[in-house]
Amino acid sequence: MKLTEKQKNCFHCHFEQGELGLEFTTHNGNKANLFKNPNGYFLGVWNTHHHRFIEEINIDCCPKCGRPLNKEGE
Repeated sequence: MKLTEKQKNCFHCHFEQGELGLEFTTHNGNKANLFKNPNGYFLGVWNTHHHRFIEEINIDCCPKCGRPLNKEGE
């Protein structure tokens, strides 16, 4: 798949392992970040009231630009 200019330059999903990408607040006030580990890209949800990690969701594309994630060479 050929990437669009928007996908090539999206700072929300182009980052190194150990860094955090896109950050947003969920409907109930929790924080979520796009992150990358050896197994792929994930959204990690952090409970801001109890200060603990509550969920890790594997995602297949960037929520901002639509770039396919978790594929070799992408």
